[in-house]
Amino acid sequence: MNIDRVLLWGVSLLGFAFLLSLGLYLLVPGALTRVVLSFPEEITARTVPEIRYLPFNWDEEHNVRMLVNEIMLGPARHDHERLFSRHAVALSVLVRGSTIYLDLGKASFIPDPDVLYSPETSLDVLKKTVLDHFRNLSAIEVSVEGQMAFDKTR
Repeated sequence: MNIDRVLLWGVSLLGFAFLLSLGLYLLVPGALTRVVLSFPEEITARTVPEIRYLPFNWDEEHNVRMLVNEIMLGPARHDHERLFSRHAVALSVLVRGSTIYLDLGKASFIPDPDVLYSPETSLDVLKKTVLDHFRNLSAIEVSVEGQMAFDKTR
């Protein structure tokens, strides 16, 4: 009887430790993921790659939001230019099915001397960069404070 109780406690403690470690593994990002962002070069205005490492986890929407925010922050290198103004902000990032819904603030498109590209070209670079990292997602719908951005049907 005494041995059964000790065995039960031992198995219970091992089970608890396993569940705790599994929970931490799923919720806490472990390693950093290598991502390649594209920014315009200062002199030639070509898009050039810039490598960063981000703490991605199992939540795809979180990962897309992190990547978009990193693009909005701008380049780390001094010879690269920004895609959006310094006041750029992603108000919301949603992933539904295979589509990303991205809502940007109006301040993202305020004229900035460090922005070489037009807003349309900047959005194209952002879309290409995000879709290159998330192969299972096929489209990005961009709005500016709730209004469709650069709707070509009007």
